[in-house]
Amino acid sequence: MIPDGIQSLTTDSTGGQYQLEPPGGQEGGQEDEPVISLKVPPGAVKTRGGSATVDYAVIPDGPFRPPDGYQFGSVVVYISYDGRSFTLAHSLSLPHWYGGQDGARDGLVFAMAPHAMEEGEQFYHFKTLDGGEFGVRHGNLNLNDPHVLLAVVFRQGVTQSYYASLWTCQYSPTLFCNKVVITFSHHYWLQVCSVRGLHDVNA
Repeated sequence: MIPDGIQSLTTDSTGGQYQLEPPGGQEGGQEDEPVISLKVPPGAVKTRGGSATVDYAVIPDGPFRPPDGYQFGSVVVYISYDGRSFTLAHSLSLPHWYGGQDGARDGLVFAMAPHAMEEGEQFYHFKTLDGGEFGVRHGNLNLNDPHVLLAVVFRQGVTQSYYASLWTCQYSPTLFCNKVVITFSHHYWLQVCSVRGLHDVNA
């Protein structure tokens, strides 16, 4: 499921920080909530044309398998670019819904899968990665592979954090239905619900 499809951004030798969530992705969330972003350092782009393109997608669900003993703690982000166009690593900032107190104990790490499924496979199999830094609500990872699927994972059974929101659906001019929607605590899930025809009245 890729609600917004595969998107592209263009960067040049000055670099910059680019938000990978679509416009409106913060609706229903808090103003200071972390967002999915990609940081390209100055001087990273090395092309004759002076610019380079990065393709990306935010994927809340799909045929994904976490490493054995782990569960997903974020949406999956697809990143693809021409590695010959860049000489320095990018940095991905990815919000997560880990709700525990000790990330190291609970196995809070980044995980990666190849961007192309192997022949005969039905799932993208993720493997844990070394490195990465984690805050209370997001993680940062330097990217060294130009074509990857990335996510945050932590061990099975560890506490997850959620949003509870009150939504209303109008079935006719006089008939309304209120629903309590429980999502993982990343505001992108609120947008996914909105796309499906719900209206947030008290997020």
